[in-house]
Order: sequence, then C-alpha cells, then structure tokens
Amino acid sequence: TAEEVRDWIVYAVQLPKSVGQIFLENGITGYDFLEIIENGGNVLRDELGVEKSSFINKIVKHIQARMLGIGSIPESPKKFSYKLESCKTVSFSWSKCKARVFPVHSYRIQRRAINLFEHAPTSTRSHPGTDLDMSLSMHVEPLPSDWKTVYVGGENEFVDSLLETGHNYLYRIQAWNSVGRSSWEMIDLSR
Repeated sequence: TAEEVRDWIVYAVQLPKSVGQIFLENGITGYDFLEIIENGGNVLRDELGVEKSSFINKIVKHIQARMLGIGSIPESPKKFSYKLESCKTVSFSWSKCKARVFPVHSYRIQRRAINLFEHAPTSTRSHPGTDLDMSLSMHVEPLPSDWKTVYVGGENEFVDSLLETGHNYLYRIQAWNSVGRSSWEMIDLSR
C-alpha cells in the first residue's frame, strides 16, 4: 500500500518524512517501483518533485536491491520486556534483531492508550401513550486511541515517562533495516 511505501521510505531508506509523504500523496506502491527506477529515477525529480540527487540515488539503489531480493527483513524483536518504574514511567528492553545482508538500523515502538473512563452514552427512551419508560444501558468498552510512535532509534532499550493515570497501555515494536520491517511484537501493560 502507499502507507507501507511511505513507512519504507522513512524507516528503511531513512529519508525525511516529507519525502515519504510525497510517495503517500501520489499513491505510490510497490507496483510502481519499476517505473520509478527507469532512467535513473528521473520520474522522482520530474513528476514527484524530489529535488535532492542524493535522495533520488538512495531511493533508486534501495528499490533495485529490493527488486533483486538482496537481503532479508529483520526477525521480530525477541525478549521484549518491560518494568513499571512508577505510575507514569515504564522501561522496555529487547534483544538485538538480526537480518541477512543488511543490519538492523532502527526500532520503532508505538503506544496505544485506552482511556478507562470514557464510556458509551446511556440513553433513555419513552414510549408515547404509555407509562413505560425504558432506560437503555449499553455495554461499555474502553475507546482506544490511535497508535502513536513514541520511539525510533537504534538502541534496544527505551523509557516512556509520559504515561497518564486512568489508562491502560498497549505497546508494539518492530525492527527496520534497508530491506524493510519485521512483524510487530506486542505488550499489554494491563496483563
């Protein structure tokens, strides 16, 4: 998808988010890679507006390596563990990941907060012409927020000191190299 290509440009090729956004806004997917590398990547400059020749060269080389099947994506982070330091701080650690040919150069951790106090509304219905008054109480599930990236870096440990009371937290981590990303490893702090 265009979202996956945007992430690949930012986290695997290691270019600025603005370059990844160009790929997303133009709907570039892996199916477009062959056209992008034709003529040394001229389409990047002429049609997509990527100005820096170093960015163009880096994108073309990474796409070529990807199309030739050089290297492998990293394995998923193993031994992903955490320690609650306080009610607002949690520390994480994990073992370094490996991949064939291209080393892992970064890890990305995302957090999802689930507010324990947001509830679905309770509604009351009256039936005209009767004395019947029905109060409907809906089954309440915490409303999850979106995933938020809280760490991108090469170290295999991270401290998150931005926790808020009244929330449960889910975390997920993935490893990145020049080929791509590992699958997510998940931790639920409520367990």
